[in-house]
Amino acid sequence: MSFKVNSIGRVRKVGEETKIIIEKEFRPALKELDQFSHVIVIWWISGKDNDTARANLQDLPPFPDAPMTGIFASRSPARPNPIGITVVQLNSIDHKEGVMSIKRIDAFDGTPILDLKGYFPPSDRVKNPQWPDFYKTLPEWYPDH
Repeated sequence: MSFKVNSIGRVRKVGEETKIIIEKEFRPALKELDQFSHVIVIWWISGKDNDTARANLQDLPPFPDAPMTGIFASRSPARPNPIGITVVQLNSIDHKEGVMSIKRIDAFDGTPILDLKGYFPPSDRVKNPQWPDFYKTLPEWYPDH
């Protein structure tokens, strides 16, 4: 089965500023998004869109004593479908220009954006999550940048 996916915009990083630029035809979809403090950004890991990366089914996480894991148990960018997802803090939106100013994103400048969803706590957060011990060296929260 195949799917058609279109980019709705791109990441733009200039110095310390990070923005998402939305294509003109998709700008009406930004209406009321600025009512959210955070947005889920779904993006294409374009730098890993090749046959070798898509064939990657296991990876070694970059943490001390981490075992080899299946790709679905990792955040590796090399995966069968190179789709990234990040929750970002939304600073502002210029609706006319389609410019979203955000705090940070773990995507490179020029990365294609596939979709945006307002972060909705009743369905997007979980109580008492569990994860492997080798990930527990990470902080509970990443500091705001």
